[in-house]
Amino acid sequence: VCALLFECFERKALRPFVCGHVPGMVTSYLRAPVHLPGLETLLVAMNNRLAEESGETAAVFNPPSVKGPSVYSQPTPEPTTKSAILTEMALMNYENNQTPVALGTPPRPIETVNAVNRMPMLTTLIAWYNNYIACIDVDSLIEYCDMCIRLADVQTPPSVLSLSVPLLLEFLRGLMFCLHHPLCQAKAAQALTALHSRASHDLLPNVLLVTRSLLHLQAEADPG
Repeated sequence: VCALLFECFERKALRPFVCGHVPGMVTSYLRAPVHLPGLETLLVAMNNRLAEESGETAAVFNPPSVKGPSVYSQPTPEPTTKSAILTEMALMNYENNQTPVALGTPPRPIETVNAVNRMPMLTTLIAWYNNYIACIDVDSLIEYCDMCIRLADVQTPPSVLSLSVPLLLEFLRGLMFCLHHPLCQAKAAQALTALHSRASHDLLPNVLLVTRSLLHLQAEADPG
């Protein structure tokens, strides 16, 4: 089955089909009572192919500028005094000297899975899933929410998994879509609560910032 899935993955036209199975693969890989070498090999191969296609460049974000009009600032008035001219020049210099902010790190190819590269590999696969999420059927979205609930579980201490902050943030990125899907809103709300509990348990401020925001928006959208 794993070999067939990778053959489908190699054909870009069939990638959405493979993508729909990512939540099940990740859950089985992390929650299986025994090691699954075939599944691990499939995940490594998919990660390496995505790393090869993405190259070495990470996505970047240019911070909003106050030099010109935008949704963040009003247009700069025409300079009428010397101080205004200096202010305009200062803003232009600030804009020219700004460095784009890198959004995460690009996927890295790996040879074998270990404690260091396991979470980055899974983060790459979940990020790939989220890129296709608008094309995924509802059954896969519900499975995605179930994956978040199961992996974030902190009720049974012996089975608590170590999850990285980037992976948890990717989980939340997918849940933002699921929370607005009418057929999986209830399950997505449960998953959000589970991830919030996990972030509180692990004291992860970056994740808590996102979960609290989503919970607040959810409460405003559904006061009852």
